[in-house]
Amino acid sequence: DNISYMTEFGPLTEEEKKTLCSIVTETGADFIKTSTGFGTAGADVKDVELFKANIGPAVQIKAAGGIRTVEDAEKMINEGADIIDIGVVSTRPGAVLLPPDEEAKKLASVVTAVRRELPEAVLSVDTCYSLPARAAVEAGADIINDISGGAFDPDMFSTVAQLRTPYVLMHNTLGTPENPSGRGVDGYAENIYQRLSMLDAELKRIGVRDVIIDPGFGFSKSLDQNYEIMAHLEEFRMLFPNNPLLVALSRKSMIYKLLETTPDDALVGTVALHSVALLAGAQILRVHDVRETRQTITVIDKILDSYKRLEKESKTN
Repeated sequence: DNISYMTEFGPLTEEEKKTLCSIVTETGADFIKTSTGFGTAGADVKDVELFKANIGPAVQIKAAGGIRTVEDAEKMINEGADIIDIGVVSTRPGAVLLPPDEEAKKLASVVTAVRRELPEAVLSVDTCYSLPARAAVEAGADIINDISGGAFDPDMFSTVAQLRTPYVLMHNTLGTPENPSGRGVDGYAENIYQRLSMLDAELKRIGVRDVIIDPGFGFSKSLDQNYEIMAHLEEFRMLFPNNPLLVALSRKSMIYKLLETTPDDALVGTVALHSVALLAGAQILRVHDVRETRQTITVIDKILDSYKRLEKESKTN
């Protein structure tokens, strides 16, 4: 009764529950998610995803990578992540969200566990609802990352204002939480500026001082619209001079569909877009591949330093 588990294959049989209990005893996991189903042949640690935290990654690097352990979070930090993004449900387009009260309980538990093991880490929580957001911040989270831009919960903005926490404001033209794949009429860059500006002004009006802007790559946008936003990314930086700019491009469909490949084979495309984003002024990258992203940042920083040096030299000559 004290073990948390979830499965897409319906209720577990008694035999499967016994298998799960033995795995928990062996590994000390706080939570288990089945990856392929246990089946009647039995399972071992390799057949399940174990976690004490649902860690995703954060120029700052905001690290995001699905179901992870606390040890994985520590590895991400050691590789160069500045922020650890935590969620207990998937917020990818098309995902079905948990009821807010259930999400709040699970999210607070995960944040507590990570905060206990990594007391100095900066923790972001990925949620669309005010109840889990409040529970997570009270448990030790530092940032609220909301892919709905406040659209799923009318209390989200006021809750963020009360909590006095930084808030990631993402552009999304979703109709419902369970149907976030439709194409919005305001999917183009100039309309995205307008909507984010309006929401940013509303947040500031009610007292939210730290708003991070996220153009929302991959959400309610066609492939061409995503690349139009990339082409205008420097304008985002100029239009929101007082807001950090976050981009979440890592292994997204705008890369692997263009290249006619898979997410697993989209690292080179991801690095290419990260390089463009950094040159355009992006300040936070939400990534899966921390070490590779840190290397990319180091190279781009060197290029930008060279630009500055050459410009300074040209002015003195």
